[in-house]
Amino acid sequence: MKRTLLIIIAFVFIFHHNLLSQNTKENTGHINIHTKIQPLAKFSATDSVICKGQYIAFTDLSDSTAVRIWYFEGGNPDTTNVRNPVVTYNTIGSFSVTLIAKNGSNTDTLFAPYLISVTECEENYVFVPNIFTPNEDGNNDILYVISPYIKEMYMVIYDRWGKKVFETSDIAVGWTGEIKGQKAEQGTYVYYIDVTFKNGEVRRIKGNFSLIR
Repeated sequence: MKRTLLIIIAFVFIFHHNLLSQNTKENTGHINIHTKIQPLAKFSATDSVICKGQYIAFTDLSDSTAVRIWYFEGGNPDTTNVRNPVVTYNTIGSFSVTLIAKNGSNTDTLFAPYLISVTECEENYVFVPNIFTPNEDGNNDILYVISPYIKEMYMVIYDRWGKKVFETSDIAVGWTGEIKGQKAEQGTYVYYIDVTFKNGEVRRIKGNFSLIR
């Protein structure tokens, strides 16, 4: 009787183990067949401030992407599914870029507002974007003075109440949108730039920009 009981217990254990293994394999196979990875849209650009008629090369850095769709406001072409497009801008202004990454039914969209600034360039031109978006998305997060003609410069930025929030004498150092380690408020800011150009011309430039988060 004892031997018969042991045989029954052993048979039940083996049957249960085999059934469990079979279910595990079937479940694992089912998961592998039907799972789609969620893509993450991201890209880089060779420049963000250009002269009218110049071009910018974009690189798709998205993760797990089978298909992508680009939209270039103000650009030529204005849309494409080419992975790494080159886009020409013939209109002056600030323009947005959108990248949609797709993997099956899963999608992710990266919208970069006012990323591209196009200006009418002339000798001794100085460019400061009129819209600044320091939202830590990697696009337009630092406000720079831009010009290949500057020899020396000093820029100071004031808030709407006339309080100095930033200053620099290095063209390679821009404002991150912070005041003493704290994020600056959205709104309009005024700047003054004293410039000495490489040809000896001296100029004071005044302007304003909007900080948007």
